[in-house]
Amino acid sequence: MSKPGDISGSVNQARDGPPSHGEPVRVGWIASDQTWNRLSGTLGPLAVGLADELLEVAAMCPEDVQEKILPSPPMAVIRYRPPGWPGKQKKTHALAERLREGKVRLLHALDAPAVHLTRRLARLLGCPYVVSAYRLGDGQRIGHLDDLAAAALAAGEEIHKELVGRRCLEADAVHIVRPGVHQVSSAACSVGRDRRPAVVADDVLSDFASTEAVLTAFAQLKQRGLDCVFFLIGAGPAERRLRKRAETLEITDVLTFVDRLTSRQLSGILKAADVYICPRAIRGVNLSILLAMAAGVPVLAPADDGADFLTDGRTARIFRARDAEDLSAKLAAMLEDGSSATDLANGALAHLCRHHRPARMVAAVAEVYRSVLR
Repeated sequence: MSKPGDISGSVNQARDGPPSHGEPVRVGWIASDQTWNRLSGTLGPLAVGLADELLEVAAMCPEDVQEKILPSPPMAVIRYRPPGWPGKQKKTHALAERLREGKVRLLHALDAPAVHLTRRLARLLGCPYVVSAYRLGDGQRIGHLDDLAAAALAAGEEIHKELVGRRCLEADAVHIVRPGVHQVSSAACSVGRDRRPAVVADDVLSDFASTEAVLTAFAQLKQRGLDCVFFLIGAGPAERRLRKRAETLEITDVLTFVDRLTSRQLSGILKAADVYICPRAIRGVNLSILLAMAAGVPVLAPADDGADFLTDGRTARIFRARDAEDLSAKLAAMLEDGSSATDLANGALAHLCRHHRPARMVAAVAEVYRSVLR
């Protein structure tokens, strides 16, 4: 028996041997509905790029996932009812049979919550699987993987260190694969020009204190006479309280609440924004921040030890989490100095060009897939 992380040992358990030359290989992507929504902006380019590498993707998603949040074709979609109790074992076996009929040869858990289902299906199919991790803490959630686990893909350096430190797999089976995002050629920031700047904040609206600090900062800018329009994108349990807080702060005339968007929809809105604010740190890769940077928009965000693309003054402006005074001061400085804001946005674009190009992501993932099936 091979030890965890031994790719060659895992490959020998694949059902049909190595693929024929020129024959596409189908990989099953497994994730929850929240994952498809959160990562669709990077999974789309990845699926398209893999098709050029003769690697087809079958997206396995719960029945209630909306079609619009799934990556665009080419992609097969296998819908299923999550195998919860009762009848969990029977449902899992039925899903494995659908994958076998679809000639899926490799499974990929797109994030930590998908690992348990992926592991069960891999055992039933006798095929290897790959795991992705986007946040600090995923190492504990993933745990020590079994012999069928062939590789782990960490979305950043600190996440990679955690997976290796927790010995989820052997160190040489853990790879850094940063998410790729399509980016504009240069910042199109219009701060300081003859129109009202649009400031966009995006969150799941579950942490009242973090988002309330953003609303307070908006109110302080209004009191200072800075003529802006503000947008708060998201939905969640704190939304009702935040709407009431906006009324108390008397900013409803300049603030618009926007329902939660897919990452592709958010990407379109960001292209018309002038400043983007991330209210809270998630200790990992926040794709919304990457999409804002890719749109050429200057970013304000709290420090996040899981996001190696956030460097104060170079790729983003860092503010103290839940500190409305600090955020207000830094947002005002950004709005009053258009040249500095543009330089910041261009610095972020340069960083993305070096580390987050879709082609680089596709090449890295394709190489991992091939090494597993070789």
